[in-house]
Amino acid sequence: DPKWRTALRSSAAHSTVVVDDVNSSEVLSLEGLGRRPAHVIATRREAHGNLMIEASHDGYAHLFGLVHRRLIHMIPDGGEVLGEDILSGRPAGGEGRARFHLHPTVQASVLGDGVTVILKPPRGRAWHFKVQGARVALRESVYAANPGNIRRTQQIVAAWPLGEEETTIKWRLRRHDRDV
Repeated sequence: DPKWRTALRSSAAHSTVVVDDVNSSEVLSLEGLGRRPAHVIATRREAHGNLMIEASHDGYAHLFGLVHRRLIHMIPDGGEVLGEDILSGRPAGGEGRARFHLHPTVQASVLGDGVTVILKPPRGRAWHFKVQGARVALRESVYAANPGNIRRTQQIVAAWPLGEEETTIKWRLRRHDRDV
């Protein structure tokens, strides 16, 4: 379906940061892209079993004067992932939203603190997702693993107001110490 194809190419359809619900690249209805980031950088490093990824793009520079940078650090046993999303520049207000789309078999619940989500896979241990510098909510999403097979699911949305200078949110996904 061409409508789904266009929607699934939007920034909000990915687990990334979106500024004011605007795509970081211009999605054209005829399968192509218009305006897109001029500078995209990605590096991957490993040290003592730790995996570190740093990526950035300037897809929001044209409209908002912002560069998005994401840092991800995974500990060796895979039981914890630390992340940081940084929007640098001088925005004139607005809102940042980091989206994390979930598989349809994962059950999610936001705790009363507004910054923690408990994730329960169908079997195994639960996971805690916690954010600093934003508030979290669960929103509807879709899972499109195969063409023509779109399933309802949820996404975690961490939202924060953009200040007059660089803003940073930190997040952590950590395996719980007990089985579900």
